Formats: sequence, C-alpha cells, structure tokens
Amino acid sequence: MKNTRSALRYAVVESTYGARKRAPVSRAERLDALQRRIEETVLRKKGVLLIPAFAIERTQQLLFDLTQLFALRPELRAKVPVFFDAPMASKVNSIYVERIGTLELYNTKSQSPLKVKPLWLSRGLLADLGLDRDNPEHLELVRAMFKVALLGSEPDGALQRAHWLPLAGAWKPIWSRVEHRKQAIARGMLDGPCLVIASGGMCDGGTSTEYLKAILGRASSTILFPGYCSPSTNGGRLLKLETLPAVHRRLLTDTLRFSDGSEFLLSDINADVAAVAGYSGHADQGKLVDWCFETLGERHEVSADIFFLGHGSNEARQALTVALRGRARDWVESGFITSAPTIESPENQDSWYDLEQARWFSGPRAPLAANGDSVFAQVEQLRAENLRLRQLLEAR
Repeated sequence: MKNTRSALRYAVVESTYGARKRAPVSRAERLDALQRRIEETVLRKKGVLLIPAFAIERTQQLLFDLTQLFALRPELRAKVPVFFDAPMASKVNSIYVERIGTLELYNTKSQSPLKVKPLWLSRGLLADLGLDRDNPEHLELVRAMFKVALLGSEPDGALQRAHWLPLAGAWKPIWSRVEHRKQAIARGMLDGPCLVIASGGMCDGGTSTEYLKAILGRASSTILFPGYCSPSTNGGRLLKLETLPAVHRRLLTDTLRFSDGSEFLLSDINADVAAVAGYSGHADQGKLVDWCFETLGERHEVSADIFFLGHGSNEARQALTVALRGRARDWVESGFITSAPTIESPENQDSWYDLEQARWFSGPRAPLAANGDSVFAQVEQLRAENLRLRQLLEAR
C-alpha cells in the first residue's frame, strides 16, 4: 500500500458548503427541472423566466443544458424565445470554445489520462449524449456541440455528418443576443413569454438588475437561481421568498437595492422565486474532505501539509475543520499517514496569517516594506495592474 504526502506545503480551501452534505444531482435531473420551469412559466403562464447566472461555469452549463433540452424537444424552439444578455460571459464563452478545441486529455508521452479531467469532455457527459470519450470522432462532435451552444453559431461539418446520432440533427443555436437591453425592454421584449439568461448571479449588479425591475411585480414571471446567493445580496433576499406565502410577503418591509440607487419593496414582489439544484460551483463537505484526503485505489494522499480554510461563514469553517480533523485522525489510526496535517481557520474577518511567523494576527496588516519585496507590496502591485487592465478593457 503506497501512502504519500503531497509536495504542497500549503493549500487554501474554500468552505462555502463546509457544513452541508448534499445529494448528488444528475444532468438528467437538471434538465427535468429546467423543463418544468419553462413549461410552468413560459408555456402555461405566458410569462418571463429570468435566470441570473455567473459569467464563469454557470452560464456555460446553462446554455449547454438548454441547447440539449431544445434538441430533445424541438417544439420548444418556436414557443420559447431565449435571450442571452451577459457581456462578460460572452467573452468567457469564446475562451471556453477556443480552449476546449485544443485541450489534451492524455499525457502525450505515457498516453495515460490526465488527472484533471475537463468538465465538458468528461466520460459522464459524453455518455449522457450517447458518445464515447475514447472515440476521436465523438470528441470532435462534442466540441462542435459546445461551439453551437455557447457561441450560437450554426452547426459545422462534425454535427452534419453525425447522421447516426439523432441528437446531432436537432442540435441548433437557440438564443438571441440582446445588444441594447433598455431599448429592447422599452420596445416590449418582455411583453410576451420568453426565457432570459442575464449576468449578475446574485442580482446586485450586472444586466439581471434591469430585467428584475421590469418583471418583479408580475405574477406570471419567475426568477430562477442556479446557484448560491449570499443572504446579504439581492439574490439572497429574493430566495427567502421562495417558500413564503404571498400573504406573508405583504408584511415585509425590506427592499432590494440596486446600484443606480433605485429600490424595490419585497412586499410588492408578485413574481415567483425558485432555485434549481445541480449547478453549484461549490463542493459540499464530503467532496472538500475527499479532495484534501484523496484515495486513489490503494494509495492514500494528503493534498498539503497545511490547509487554510476560507470563503465561508464561521459555522461552515468550523464544521469543515471538525470533518477534516476527523478524517486525519482516522487515517493516522489506520496507518495511512504518520501525522495529521494542520488545519488553519481565521477567527474573524479581520484575521490574517503571517507565513514567516506561522501565526494568526487580528487588525491591520503589517506595513509594506520600503524595498517593495514583501508579499503585501506584491499584492498591491498586482491589484494596481489588474485595475489598469480592467480600465483598458472597458475603454474598448
């Protein structure tokens, strides 16, 4: 039995769902959930189904799933107009398509599978589509499907040649890009039934805010969240209404606050609010622990010597700490490892860790070194460079 310790000294681990254990949701279940919401809101109530989505990963998953759903049910194409309004996600889509076209799945020397498996070329996804990842033609086909779903481009040769796959013939672009949303909304874009995917997953910013203002008062509309929203955000406030009866909504005094200074009373919201499972980009407690303590056949490996827990509430970090220490204790007792890794977690939001002194501090960080060689000086330089690049991109 081979038991190893990673070469990594440190690993920073998120803990968003560090206190949760979730049942897995398959892609088939995700598609069913999307179909039910489309049927209920767009087809039955003739309303607007708004999906606020994060630009990275979430938008790509949604566009791919919706394209597959429309391929399975071609009649939806004529009944459900789909509008896509997410400028940053559009740029990310182009990067995804370009990268997935050149991504290697196997080590070029040993031909063994690479440890990090691309989500969009996984065996599970290809099996869902009736394809085999070990078949080069099938890989070319799924890359072509990905391009149609994310870029809205017409099917290319790979899809046109795949007569043996019924899904390929129905795999077509389903969405229209919104170029000038305010004008489009003013001209009646949201007057009829439709589905809108917009940026700003937590609804504090992004294009989703413009659509929210237009449809929150409509009982025929639904805001569907495909991921986590912090309780303090507009999305978090909306999700609290998901199971709240309409009569109780009228007693609420809180408001949604938008970046332009406008507000919308929660008591005036008539639209349905719902969440769809299976799109979260955050691992639950079990997956986080399994990542830190990885079992590969008979080999047991700890990912790092020291784990820093972040990106989660105090409750989530504490629960994950307990779970990690429990796994470490089990592995030591079983002889898989000789000593347990260190688990570090901040006590509060003002806490910071000094790697040189190996201890936590609270309050203001240490002053920047005059020679600019400190970690903090480098971070400040990176922030300044990031701001400069963002300004250049916005100027374009």
